[in-house]
Amino acid sequence: MTPARQPLAGVTVLVPRARDQASEFSVLLRARGAEPLEVPTIEIHPVASTAELDRALQDLAARHHDWVVLTSVNGVAAVRGRAEALGEGPAALAKARVAAVGPATEAALRDWGIAPDLVPEVATTAALGHAFPPGPGSVLLARADLANPELAVLLRAKAWQTTEVVAYHTVPVGTLDPAARRRLDTGEVDWVAFTASSTVEGFLRGYGGPPPPTVRVAAIGPVTAGTARSAGIRVAATATEHTIPGLVAAIEHAVTG
Repeated sequence: MTPARQPLAGVTVLVPRARDQASEFSVLLRARGAEPLEVPTIEIHPVASTAELDRALQDLAARHHDWVVLTSVNGVAAVRGRAEALGEGPAALAKARVAAVGPATEAALRDWGIAPDLVPEVATTAALGHAFPPGPGSVLLARADLANPELAVLLRAKAWQTTEVVAYHTVPVGTLDPAARRRLDTGEVDWVAFTASSTVEGFLRGYGGPPPPTVRVAAIGPVTAGTARSAGIRVAATATEHTIPGLVAAIEHAVTG
């Protein structure tokens, strides 16, 4: 790609994702000429005890739930890991309908051999709640410990009984990488791109507050943007398509347009 076709040439974007999940974002940024600065502000940890998740999978096999909802790639990975440990594989979800949020979560399910029955057009839990059919029945939500409660509220309003199980933990990193802190403090970072509310919270904890006022902030969607604004962070760009490519596109539009 020639420099003329690199709309983000010379732009440095801090990517505060978990370390093993930043690569796709960085590849897309580099393709547009930007320098991605990978600085994890959260870590994904397995649950200390799998008993609750195992019991939830057994309940699925016994048809105690009509639906199972997975809202992230991490959730799919956690459920898949326990299902395979129990010798079930994708059959663990075969007796319930499956709902997913976002193309990445859908792709993770399809990679496991599961075609979700419901994926909302907009990749948010609120959109899934609105797209869900009316109840009654039982829905299993396998999510992070810090998951937004809005989805369960929307489902219960449609006469569904919800059961929530913690599939994994999202843990803020204690302190920001010193080299990244120096670059933020000396004006060498142009953007911080938040991919989830947890990355906002992790950044605030690791850095000790909002980014410097010279740093522009992009958010992957309205929930993440709302978390940032509630912490006093001005959001310069919010992705229209709530995905990593959509977030890159939002930054590109803000820079070029």
